[in-house]
Amino acid sequence: MTFSKFKKIIPFITGLFIIYFLFALYKGLTEINWREVKNSLALLDEAIIFQVGILAFLNLMTLMCFDQLAITYIGAKVSRLRVAAVALISYILNLNFGAILGSVGVRYRLYSRIGVQPLKIHLIVIFSSLSNWVAYLFIFGLIILISPPIFLSMLTPSLVKLIALVGLTISFLYLMACFKGLSFNINNSLFKLPSIKLGIAQVLLGCLQWSLQGLMIYQLFNFFNIPFGYYEVLATFLVAAIAGVLTHIPSGLGVLEAVFLSLTPQNFHPQVLASLVCFRAIFYLFPLTLALPSYLYLETKRMFQSTNQH
Repeated sequence: MTFSKFKKIIPFITGLFIIYFLFALYKGLTEINWREVKNSLALLDEAIIFQVGILAFLNLMTLMCFDQLAITYIGAKVSRLRVAAVALISYILNLNFGAILGSVGVRYRLYSRIGVQPLKIHLIVIFSSLSNWVAYLFIFGLIILISPPIFLSMLTPSLVKLIALVGLTISFLYLMACFKGLSFNINNSLFKLPSIKLGIAQVLLGCLQWSLQGLMIYQLFNFFNIPFGYYEVLATFLVAAIAGVLTHIPSGLGVLEAVFLSLTPQNFHPQVLASLVCFRAIFYLFPLTLALPSYLYLETKRMFQSTNQH
């Protein structure tokens, strides 16, 4: 099958994924005792909310560092504080509304205002995406190699090891390509891979941000005594993350819940859902209450400046 033919069936595959996860979510939600979910949410105390809040803050700082590395990579002479502001606004909008708005649209608008050229903004987007997904392959491969999650028990041990080795091998090949200084043509733009030093930093930061997200959910599961170890939680979250990408649903809304509900014991579903609601509130919605007004302020400020100039 040629790539052009494969592209034609992608919408069909995406539709099947959406239907599957909607069904899984509907099945999980209809079997839940919502009174128990409400009671579980009421049990959350200030200590656990503070712990998860600190982890969310560290995660956002890690994501911001992706762009700081990218600025080093492209050699742009811009204020690092402005880069931090643009990165945080972009990533938070990306988490809530999807990559097209956050990673691409907002980045192009905000970075162009601080003097970064369009081609270099394109390189920032590519660099940050590679930081995220090369690390994803590495950490997912590492987890299922050293501590295979229960939900993979349906596969043979040799197949599980093969999946792990594929992820680790791709990550290793990326670092080798960085070491050799290779270049690629991506969307008609020449992308020269970063130095091996920056490449290693990409993978380490990417692994850190995935680990922190998994740790947030694990802390909430642990609070409710849900019998799910950290590696199991992180592996499940990683599966939900790629499922969210395949379905093109912003913030994986419903997909995250469907995956966790389908892979956790049914008698803990109210506590699982309460944990995920809390996770979304702290990691997605609260930062959005800061990022969205900040972005609207910057847009309004620019509009008034343009009006005054004319």
